[in-house]
Amino acid sequence: MSPGPLDLADRLLWPDGDVSVTPDRVGEALVKLGARGALDRLFVTAPSSEVERYNQFADRPLTAKSGVRGDLFPPPWTLPEAYKYLDLDGYLTELADRVERDDLYEARLQRLAIEIALFKAHQLDDVLRALIYVIDTLRAKKVVWGVGRGSSCSSYLLFLLGLHDVDPVKYDIKITDFIKT
Repeated sequence: MSPGPLDLADRLLWPDGDVSVTPDRVGEALVKLGARGALDRLFVTAPSSEVERYNQFADRPLTAKSGVRGDLFPPPWTLPEAYKYLDLDGYLTELADRVERDDLYEARLQRLAIEIALFKAHQLDDVLRALIYVIDTLRAKKVVWGVGRGSSCSSYLLFLLGLHDVDPVKYDIKITDFIKT
């Protein structure tokens, strides 16, 4: 039987994929991570006599990795200027050109207008600009992402932006599942 995910109570997951555990949880971590071949990513939060004894016989000694490092948190991020000042009204108006022209065309246009008004009423303009930037970046770098997840799939506007592939008008999914009115 293979072990489940590492579910240690006293652990610190580092952004680089390393796992730090308190010295009293080293044994549990060795068993769980060792079975997955991930011992090179294991560190302790502080040295202890038990860790020192382990290191005397270990092929890969454990070292301490603790404290707040400069790379613990991502660097401050700002939206690129081109997107920060993007004419959102013009961009969203152009989305109407992406609306599928089928028997639901009028319903789709109405839904788009309603959602644009909702996003604006909730002051989500900057969120939309950031989403447009992220989607453009993912497309430019040819990154594949999922078809959709969670309540975002109830937004026709996000569907037109390309965030997900679920057409909520076609499946009669209400926008109130995403934005509470």
